[in-house]
Amino acid sequence: REDVLSICYIPFVCSILVRVYHIFDYTLPNTLTELYQKFIIYAMKRSMNRPGFNPRRIESLDNLQEDQKAFDDLCYCAYVNLQKGSTNFTEDQIQSYKCKHFGLMTSYNIADTTRYQFLPNHSGVP
Repeated sequence: REDVLSICYIPFVCSILVRVYHIFDYTLPNTLTELYQKFIIYAMKRSMNRPGFNPRRIESLDNLQEDQKAFDDLCYCAYVNLQKGSTNFTEDQIQSYKCKHFGLMTSYNIADTTRYQFLPNHSGVP
């Protein structure tokens, strides 16, 4: 777990680790991938307050059921934009990929244009 603990010098990532530790029975994830997967599950459960949805059924990213396609679309949208060197998304990009936010994106306005990014951007990448 040395790699998991080694990222705690980044305050936002450290807050993710603390949240995951607290939410998932006070156990540390074994890998960074597991840390991020658990955080994504937590964010999705927190954001999905719609009729007929039981957020407790999401225990892994492998059993998203009817939300799997929408999650895959969101991942693809992120991948395409990162290939272009950007971590910010326009409303048109989000809509063109039919992305659901799943509680993983924040929005902000610049010159009357809404932009999106995956949670707070502390990477220094525009």
